[in-house]
Amino acid sequence: MGVMMDELDELELRVGEKWAAAAAARIPQDFDLSHWSEVFDLTDLPPATPLPPDWPQFPREQWLRYPVKRQLTLVLCENLLDRNDELTDEQWMLLCLMMQYGGKVRIA
Repeated sequence: MGVMMDELDELELRVGEKWAAAAAARIPQDFDLSHWSEVFDLTDLPPATPLPPDWPQFPREQWLRYPVKRQLTLVLCENLLDRNDELTDEQWMLLCLMMQYGGKVRIA
């Protein structure tokens, strides 16, 4: 079981790096969100302040991986990433959803 998890971790890392590089390349360099809202003026937002240490926080999400399902998902994602230039925006979004949630289930 440990060997399979090591291979899965390596696959996860390799495909994750490809995905991150492809995502960075797809975002335009002049990405500006200031015009997205006509109701609120987003240009003068103050910087965020850190929360006090005693501020209640939500617990971190916990995910369970199904090794075979996750491995199949990652192989499919890697094949799609090899054809990244041919992907439409809709196909790219499906690829992102598969990378985020494919072969995993949230348990907490």
